[in-house]
Amino acid sequence: MLGNDAKVIFNRNKTVDVTGVDNHELNALPMVDATAKTITDKGPVILVLRNYAYHGLNRTLHSAGQIEWCLNKVYDTSMKVGGRQVIKTVDGYCVPINIIRGLPCTQMEPNTAEEFDALPHAMLTQGGEWDPTVLDHILTDDPDWVSKVKRKEDQECDSPFDNRGEHKHREPVRAGVAIDNPTGPPSKDPDDIAVNLHNGEIEVSFHADDAIREVHQACQDVSNLNKTFVY
Repeated sequence: MLGNDAKVIFNRNKTVDVTGVDNHELNALPMVDATAKTITDKGPVILVLRNYAYHGLNRTLHSAGQIEWCLNKVYDTSMKVGGRQVIKTVDGYCVPINIIRGLPCTQMEPNTAEEFDALPHAMLTQGGEWDPTVLDHILTDDPDWVSKVKRKEDQECDSPFDNRGEHKHREPVRAGVAIDNPTGPPSKDPDDIAVNLHNGEIEVSFHADDAIREVHQACQDVSNLNKTFVY
């Protein structure tokens, strides 16, 4: 859907209804071809945008499928989660993608007539009749879909929890059995110290081991009560 960041160059004498969230509709939007100036790895380029519904407000909303149907490659995943944020056109240009409020968009502006004549052109979408259903493919109808979607480079997540949410390396509760301290030996200077005076002599006793055992036993008991959702 074309916004105000491109220049209309051709009206197709055809309209389209656009349905959005909560069945909100924009009715009878004219179908147009347009151009816009953008930046690429090789300098400024004129993008040719065919078969867009003209709205004329805000940023242009592109369809990744429509762009890829024109043999371009769209990598619109954010770099913050390992994506590339770029469109690689069939003409050999790399057009950067910005992610704004979670949505990908391209930086464009309406070109002048002089820029249209002087700058190279890159075709982003095809002319002719555009039918979005050419991309339809019901993957769940294929019983062998798993082998078709997985790749050798896919890595399985080695989670410390099993498929029920229980920790794989959790120690079972053993009543009356001392549990080893997983954080190492008790501190040489424990806080739990009892001092007694007996016949003029000072008697010092340490109770840190008992306290550690009680804490670990309590953690195991609590974990056992909520073992399915221990994560």
